[in-house]
Amino acid sequence: MYWKRQKNWLDIRSNYCKLPFILFDYQVCVIVALVVTYLTDKVFKRQNHHMDKIELVIIAVTNFEHHGTGYIVVLQEKAGERRLPVVIGGAEAQSIIQGSEQQESDRPLAHDVMMELLGHYQVNLEEVHISELQDHVFHATLMYRSQSESFAIDSRTSDALALAIRAGCPIFTNAMVMDEASVEWSPQPTTEATKLEDMSPSQLQKQLAQALDDEDYEQAARIRDLLDNRKDL
Repeated sequence: MYWKRQKNWLDIRSNYCKLPFILFDYQVCVIVALVVTYLTDKVFKRQNHHMDKIELVIIAVTNFEHHGTGYIVVLQEKAGERRLPVVIGGAEAQSIIQGSEQQESDRPLAHDVMMELLGHYQVNLEEVHISELQDHVFHATLMYRSQSESFAIDSRTSDALALAIRAGCPIFTNAMVMDEASVEWSPQPTTEATKLEDMSPSQLQKQLAQALDDEDYEQAARIRDLLDNRKDL
């Protein structure tokens, strides 16, 4: 009887000794499951973010001295009226403008060098996707195709737009980004341009400030162009 009790006590003690290892294995399994779920979700989003592709076109690039936030490039959905404003740096804005107007510079810009390099290795930029918005920052994906494979590379949105201009490839986003960050726009009457041209510089400055406050970026770009043209006279 004594030995039987001793054996039972040893069995209980042995099971208690195994308990920490069982709990540790359980925690590891939970962590692994969470990591796998997170990575799977990221891959799923990346593979399917283009399922609801919305094509965009660049309609304006304007500086924001009034708000002190650099430059904004305004994109509009090709089959609608919503606008997507994206804040970018001065160098990237200049690159987008030069690319869209096919201006030649004394020395090639970084985006020109990148396009030359891709062409040398016969790699084509097929599409640009503004894939998501995190902490008020847009994230983009470059979709490339070579002779042997297709692949995607993460990119800053400003760089992606500068490359898309040079490659002549379409720019896309998705419904989630548009629902979160786009602004509605209604066409201005055709007489608006004439009214702006009749305004004094001080009146135009007030109209510019109002357009920026209203997030009417195309109107702001039009007023900015008028002010710049008057400076050149």
